[in-house]
Amino acid sequence: MDEKYYWSREPNDDEVNSLIELAQRKKSKLLLEYLARYIRNDFLQNEFGFEMSQWESPRSFDVAIGSEYDPLVGKIRRHEHQLEKMGHGDCQQIVILVPAYNEEKSLPLLLDSIQRQVVDDPVTVIVSDNGSSDSTLPISIERGANVVCSGVPGCCPTRRAGLDYLMRTELFSRPQDTIIIQIDADSELLGEGFLASVSKHYKDNPDCLISVGPSEYIIGTSIIDTGKAYRKFFGKPTLGERLMALGYDPEGIFGKGEKHPKLLIGGNTVYRGTIFRNRKNLYPNKNIWEAYYMSIALQQDVPPSRITFLPEQRVRQSTRGVVLKDGMYDIPPYKTSMLGEDQTILYAMRMLGISQ
Repeated sequence: MDEKYYWSREPNDDEVNSLIELAQRKKSKLLLEYLARYIRNDFLQNEFGFEMSQWESPRSFDVAIGSEYDPLVGKIRRHEHQLEKMGHGDCQQIVILVPAYNEEKSLPLLLDSIQRQVVDDPVTVIVSDNGSSDSTLPISIERGANVVCSGVPGCCPTRRAGLDYLMRTELFSRPQDTIIIQIDADSELLGEGFLASVSKHYKDNPDCLISVGPSEYIIGTSIIDTGKAYRKFFGKPTLGERLMALGYDPEGIFGKGEKHPKLLIGGNTVYRGTIFRNRKNLYPNKNIWEAYYMSIALQQDVPPSRITFLPEQRVRQSTRGVVLKDGMYDIPPYKTSMLGEDQTILYAMRMLGISQ
């Protein structure tokens, strides 16, 4: 399949240079021609004889740079012909959405953990870049990911840009058989069977719309396993659930009601594509706490019976936190049981803008 290169805005000089280096390494004449067509660059004209032109955006929305169907290397087997079998119960399209901002140190660990997976279903990684100034973009492309450029600051709009791109591609042609993994750039998939377990779960449970799994969080030299805490999602309410039960409503459209939604973890939640056919379920283009927003929004319509805790859906994340003046780690409240409840509530109030 032919390579396709697009950009929804004019790249800056550093991005252009990174792409030129990438094109030379991959010996991709198509990418060089693309750069020459849309970018004024003396090197391209003098070295390759391409005529310079003014910038013209090829699309009016965020789309990918990089081959739309570049395969990942490693043990992932990606078969394009399997897309034709989607909807017949024997193949699902797995899409991993990763928001990124200056993630050159952590992103390779995540992409390497994806490459180690053993799974028969086709897998696509979409890195949604939020204006990184480091080598996040070339690292993503070199390792086989698609890159979407998000111009709206914040994690939530950046996730939305990746989802918008996905929904405009063939990958979303059969939403029932498209499994969307929401994960953070500082995460790693644990083991080689993460994707296979998720795929099997959604094949075996066609009514399942959402799944969450346990996480290991690294604080200094300690690893905190939240598996037991997350299992409380399906027992007594967690602290996160209690906070949402207070009626926090970032968009002012839900009201307090009587529902007590489960907390869908921003860095380890999987969705069946049909969830997003309803436009109100999309990530908002605002820099808000998306884990809480999506938890409230989605569970207005999704009953608890269609949300599953999947033990094999396990990730490891770095908290990348700092100790604040009150001795509390600057990390979301659901990430570790090490924090006292008073500290956790204080942090959550700060995140929600209730306290300074």
